[in-house]
Amino acid sequence: MTGETLFRRVQRYITVGVICAVTQNLIVIGGGFVGLYYFPATLVSVAVVIPLGYFLHCRYTFDQPRKLDSFVRFASGFVLAYPFYLALIAMFCTGLRWPVAIAAPVTTAILFLFNYVWAHWAIVQRFRSYPKRSPLQLH
Repeated sequence: MTGETLFRRVQRYITVGVICAVTQNLIVIGGGFVGLYYFPATLVSVAVVIPLGYFLHCRYTFDQPRKLDSFVRFASGFVLAYPFYLALIAMFCTGLRWPVAIAAPVTTAILFLFNYVWAHWAIVQRFRSYPKRSPLQLH
């Protein structure tokens, strides 16, 4: 993958990531405004953002077909990260007494890099974005 191609992919990932982060934070913060405790609000946000993120990453970020096995891998990243996400939210909201409107975006930012690496692996199924060439192959 050329540097320019990688740069465009990272730009597309950031675009989708921002859409998902805004959606997730609107749900969690909005839940707080209507009196919903952050734990159920985060469950609702995850239920919405997993399929949204998967669809957008397949379609726009990685240009890959949607398949059940890659969706399961993608969703498992959320399941794996969810306890860490919840622990951070709890630490910020309950422990440090931060408002959810601050804690949710900070937590989202902390998990951003993990989410990129996991999404790439789940959807593309490798960390390189190009096939490995044989040393005997010319350009």
